[in-house]
Amino acid sequence: MGDRSLKTLLYLCSTSAITYNKEMKNYYIRKKAEGKPSYLVLNNVANKLLRIIYAILESGQKYDINYLCLDPRIADKKVA
Repeated sequence: MGDRSLKTLLYLCSTSAITYNKEMKNYYIRKKAEGKPSYLVLNNVANKLLRIIYAILESGQKYDINYLCLDPRIADKKVA
């Protein structure tokens, strides 16, 4: 199911991401410590990358490594 070459490319990107991106590396280490298999965690990293790529293309903004997504569900529930 799906485009095999695209899946392969995303897999290769995920292996690079866990090597050079601190956030992705921490995610990978945390999931491996939970006992998840490597291929599953790398697939999850690939999905995270795909969501980031899609969001960048949709918004038209440049990638910002320091971008912090604030969950609007949490921001609306501030207690006075």
